[in-house]
Amino acid sequence: MKNKLIVLASAGLAIGFSACDKKSSETAVSAPATAGEPAAAAVPAVDPKVAFQEGLDALGGEIETATTEAKTAGNPMLLMQKLPEIVAKAKTVPTAGLPEEVTAAYGKFLKATDTMMEIMATIPKDLPTKPDEMATYMQAHPEVMKSFAEAQPKLQAADAEVEAAKTELQAAAEKNGINVTKFLNAGK
Repeated sequence: MKNKLIVLASAGLAIGFSACDKKSSETAVSAPATAGEPAAAAVPAVDPKVAFQEGLDALGGEIETATTEAKTAGNPMLLMQKLPEIVAKAKTVPTAGLPEEVTAAYGKFLKATDTMMEIMATIPKDLPTKPDEMATYMQAHPEVMKSFAEAQPKLQAADAEVEAAKTELQAAAEKNGINVTKFLNAGK
């Protein structure tokens, strides 16, 4: 059950998150984003749609790298450890100058991922990263198993919210000529 929870959480978040490390001299400094809201940035000197797509593509690449590392190590916790940073970077993707429906859809996506991250924040920091150590840990910490069982319905609801937000973002982006497929399919 624990592995199922970790895999579900990892999949739900990894698919939806990405980060943009690109810092362009052509992009104005943005104001800090609030929870669930895209960063309020000045309109970039480049086409806003191009800047947005490039930001999401970069995030998709980070998600792919983190997912590959976790799969190679046989350790989904590696991905989960990187998710807070990826989510923070997702909030810096420039949205200024985008059509309102794209900005709104991306805002909903960020809000849904914040909800997922709040649930995942309840995962103990000392949870083993090696699958073969998990059973021993759970026997020594039965309260953790109870906590996971209680979090499962919340996690499933949050995952559904993320999926709905992804669908809305995909539709809004496609309607406006923005390809977000690499980002939304990252980690699959």
